Amino acid sequence: MTAEVLERVSGSARTVSGGMAQNGRAVLHAVAQTDQAMVLIAATVSLRFARFGGIGWMILGGIGAGFVLYVVTKVAKDLGNAGLVDPSAAAWSPAVIGMLIGFSVLLNQEDG
Repeated sequence: MTAEVLERVSGSARTVSGGMAQNGRAVLHAVAQTDQAMVLIAATVSLRFARFGGIGWMILGGIGAGFVLYVVTKVAKDLGNAGLVDPSAAAWSPAVIGMLIGFSVLLNQEDG
């Protein structure tokens, strides 16, 4: 069994090309951007005054927005792994969409 595992690992190491390494870096950078999108979404649901009420809805909105971003990230990752979408586009699209939505909602809340 150990020889079989070593053969799989060495075989997969031989198939990695420069293009895949570039995609790997793009995916790692996209993860950092997705974290920033999560912070923006958290800011949009937490930067309301408590005196306006609706704290429960605010908490539910934050949980829902985080769940939606998680699902979109996983679906995009699966599409990229299946080869239906370019892997770097699949990695970056949830981060970019999450940031755009976060900025839009945040600006709408602040400026009305």
